[in-house]
Amino acid sequence: WHKCPDCGAELDKAEHSSNAAATEVSPEVCKDCEYVMAPALGHIHENHLTFVAEAPKTCTTDGVKAHYECDCGKLFEDAAASTETTLSQLKIPAHHSYGTEWVSDNDENHYHVCSVCGDKADITAHSFGDGVVTAEPTEKTEGVLTYTCEVCGYEKTESIPVLTEEEAVVSFVDRLYKNILGRTPDENKDSHVDNLKNGKSATEVAYDFVFSPEFTELDVTNEERVRIMYLTFLDREPDSEGLATWTKVLDESGSIGHIFIGFTQSSEFGEICDEYGIEQGTMDYTDLPDENRELIAFIARLYTKALGRGYDIDGLNDHKNGYINDRDLYKLAFDFIFSPEYLEKDLSDEDFVENMYEVFFDRSSDPAGKADWIGRLKSGASREYVLAGFVGSQECAELVARFGI
Repeated sequence: WHKCPDCGAELDKAEHSSNAAATEVSPEVCKDCEYVMAPALGHIHENHLTFVAEAPKTCTTDGVKAHYECDCGKLFEDAAASTETTLSQLKIPAHHSYGTEWVSDNDENHYHVCSVCGDKADITAHSFGDGVVTAEPTEKTEGVLTYTCEVCGYEKTESIPVLTEEEAVVSFVDRLYKNILGRTPDENKDSHVDNLKNGKSATEVAYDFVFSPEFTELDVTNEERVRIMYLTFLDREPDSEGLATWTKVLDESGSIGHIFIGFTQSSEFGEICDEYGIEQGTMDYTDLPDENRELIAFIARLYTKALGRGYDIDGLNDHKNGYINDRDLYKLAFDFIFSPEYLEKDLSDEDFVENMYEVFFDRSSDPAGKADWIGRLKSGASREYVLAGFVGSQECAELVARFGI
């Protein structure tokens, strides 16, 4: 309005007309009269915020949560600046991420490890129990004594000095008790030790264990018996194929003797014997106890006399089982004399007849008898006929009787 300077009367009254809305630094004033319609707003934090991303904590340095910082230095949790905060409230405390599992890389202690930086905490001395012999010493190789921490499972080892000659013999016998009989030695230990010292071979002494009543009457599966053979004579756990093969042999034969020779004559057992400074030795299959021992000896003789070589265990077992099943001596003889191996000899009639005398009469031919058989062959008789004549003779029956067949 206008005001009269003389009387103070107010004329031409009108509403204020804003020139501009109030800002943080400028009031809202009337453009006509410069009347302050509204004061300056002052500092508004929301208009001056800068977003600050989270600073992650580390194992040793505090982190800071994400927040907003005003130009004036104040801190806020939100973009509307409605909740003021402080650095202490935004702090993410530094800390390690230690696992619960005890670990170790040394013989002295174990500890928990931070999964982030690898720092160690709760460092504690190992708690080792009694040492266990994990590798027996021999005359040539040091043994290994292993200690295991009862808390973390860490293992440390110590060497066991090589054995003297006498100690090696004793240790070998201890090993047989442990692996075959599954126990500590008894009063018979000294006898086994003396046998080895006096020249008995490792195979012969092992025989005394494997064919002892204690082992043969042991209530275990054939698969477990084969596993014992592997541990004793090969010093290792069986491979799946070998375990299945030897278990089948034992299942079918019913006698541990069928696999004893195979294991004791192996090169691996030879290496074990060499480590202990003991002679490996050999044993013939026919020397082993078997309810069909006489039959086995007779069949072994057929290998020698007919084929001119020693037996193979698989073949020997096949012939033995075949004869047990059908009790046919002619068939047993036929399987040798007309085998591909025998036929490859390509014997003349004279040599064939001579061999028949050796195989089935256990002697050389007499001139008259040999001439008679050769004459029959030349007149058209078959070699099967000649074989039947020898096998069915009294002289052959006497030979077979000597073997108790």
